Formats: sequence, structure tokens, C-alpha cells
Amino acid sequence: MSERNYSLTGLNQFLDYALEKGLMKKETAAGRKRAANQVLGILDDHELQDLRMVDLEATASRFAILQGSNFKPSSLQVYVSRTKSAVQDFISYVDDPINFKSSVNIRANPTNGNSKKTKKNIKIALLLLLLRINRLIVSTTGTAKTYIHKRPEHLYFRFRYART
Repeated sequence: MSERNYSLTGLNQFLDYALEKGLMKKETAAGRKRAANQVLGILDDHELQDLRMVDLEATASRFAILQGSNFKPSSLQVYVSRTKSAVQDFISYVDDPINFKSSVNIRANPTNGNSKKTKKNIKIALLLLLLRINRLIVSTTGTAKTYIHKRPEHLYFRFRYART
């Protein structure tokens, strides 16, 4: 990737490179590559030589008209979104490879769909710590569920004052 190549071929090489160097996860790179090749595949060869000049909104509309019957509306939106992200990252990389940062959001600590539960457990732990610091001790007998009434909008505690 030493030359400034803004073509569809360059985009495909970039996505392969990003996968190889760990700039994107395998599924992300493959999904973007598949979507970009589908969406941009409706363009003429001369249009594919410089993706900076491609109007992605107009191309997405053309793709929806030509190929829309083969996709669900939600799938079309995903394909267009992946294509835009792929092209934006590609252009950003070609313009400044040293300072390139992918637009892919990589979670530091994936929650696997338990984000509400995790947030709630963090709130509970912080409130328990606060109560202990302020000498309001939650009884340690039984489980925490016995003393914490779970409601999404509020956390209620039954507590007693620790006398010293």
C-alpha cells in the first residue's frame, strides 16, 4: 500500500491488510468487504478508480433501486452503513497511514448482552460500599438479594446504623 490508490481494488487490499494487521476483527473486515463490493459493484469501472469522488448517498439509492428487492430494508441499511464505514476508513488510511484509527468500536470489556445487569451490579456494589463507609451496614446474613429490592428505576436498601 505504498502508492495512493483510491480504487475499489485498493479498498479490498486495505480491508485485507486491516484484517492481517489486526486493525479490524475478521467478521468486521469480511462484512465491510462483502457490502462494499455489492454496493459499489453497481458503479462503472471509471467510477471505481477513485472512491473519493463517489457520492455514497446517491450510490446507495441506486443500489436500493437496482438490488433492493434482493434484500430486506434492514439489510440494505446495514450494507450501506458498512460500505460508508469501509470507504471512510480506507480514504482516511490512504491519506495518513501513520495516524490512522479505525472507526470500528472495539469494546474494552464486552458485556455479551448483560450490560443492564452489569451496570446494576456496579451500582449495587458502589452503594454497598458507600453504606459501609457511612456506617450504615447492610446485614451480611443471607444473600444480597434479600436486602436489595430490585427495581430498574430505584435501588432500595434496608439497613441499620452500626453502633460503635
